[in-house]
Amino acid sequence: MVAMTPLAADLLILLRRDLRCLAREAALFPDDLALWRTVPGIANSAGNLALHVAGNLQHFVGAVLGGSGLCAPAGAGVRTAEGHSRG
Repeated sequence: MVAMTPLAADLLILLRRDLRCLAREAALFPDDLALWRTVPGIANSAGNLALHVAGNLQHFVGAVLGGSGLCAPAGAGVRTAEGHSRG
């Protein structure tokens, strides 16, 4: 196991804390379909937001911190609850 730098240890604490909060918020929805519903005045569902968070984390950890050069393919878009691509 590789020793973790103090910065990496701090980031790990913050990411774990915030991902636990995101999981708690998602668990408050009464069912999976509710996670994907939009409400008047809000363009995106909570599920769509969660997908964006996941993609941003993958990019940040992989490309920014890990130096992998990972980028989403052009036109990858976001998947809807039904599995259709929007983008």
